Amino acid sequence: MLTKQSEMQSQVILISSLNKGVLNSYNKYKNNGTVYQLDYFRCIISLTYKVTLFRIVLCANLLYMRKYLVRYFIF
Repeated sequence: MLTKQSEMQSQVILISSLNKGVLNSYNKYKNNGTVYQLDYFRCIISLTYKVTLFRIVLCANLLYMRKYLVRYFIF
């Protein structure tokens, strides 16, 4: 009977120490907004890239159309 009780106590101590370790690591690497900031940063970079790419394509198309219009309709 004593061995079972001491075994259970040792298991409880082991589990509580594991929980403390998990909580300590959780508190150490707890999300304090940096993950969300990185997601927002990625989103802003992605949108900026898409807008810039769209502008480059739009400008290229406008320049091509201007060249086409100048070449065939004005002169």
